[in-house]
Amino acid sequence: MATRHPHDTRFHISSGFNATGIVADNPFTLHGEAKLRVSVTGAGAANVLKVQARLFDASAFTDVLTVTGNASEVVDISTWDQVRFNITTYDSSPGSLIVSGFYSSSIDEPVSITGAVTGSFSPSGLTIGGLVTHVVLTSAAWTPLPSSALANRNSLTVQNISGNGNVVLWNYSNSVPSTEGFRIEDGGFKSVAIRDTIIVYARMLSGSGEVVVDEVA
Repeated sequence: MATRHPHDTRFHISSGFNATGIVADNPFTLHGEAKLRVSVTGAGAANVLKVQARLFDASAFTDVLTVTGNASEVVDISTWDQVRFNITTYDSSPGSLIVSGFYSSSIDEPVSITGAVTGSFSPSGLTIGGLVTHVVLTSAAWTPLPSSALANRNSLTVQNISGNGNVVLWNYSNSVPSTEGFRIEDGGFKSVAIRDTIIVYARMLSGSGEVVVDEVA
């Protein structure tokens, strides 16, 4: 006798068999399941179960899966309305049939993604090496940090170690006014993921000071 699980709306049956013929109800109506997992246990080696499907109002069923002996197989039933399970060859040993439906079409299938990805990509984090540089700054001019960027750089950290309370200004242009930029207080730092083709400039808001530049590639 077939049983269903009331807590789950997916297709599910569990039934025994001991002769040829249709197992359990005939037919079962599907409700949007994409695939069925069909498992036969306890049967003889020559036992043959055929999963058969049809559209509503069709008179004939079509074989969509054959399970020989004891096995667990998956069948796509996404384009059918009804299914039945037919023992066409019974091999002396009573067996059990368990069938569960799945809405996802991914069961037992690898995910395949195709297409082209274009652009320029850089890894993050330390993959090649790093470089630490000390740079002295004044309020008189914008200074690149550092004077020569580490090849294949993917991140940059600048720490203000002036020790005199002076503020460092950070910018991406050396033509902006002398008081514009991101402020790094004495003892503070700024980190950014940035390639070696982009130049960072700095200067002191007043007086002089020193920064530590940490580059990672």
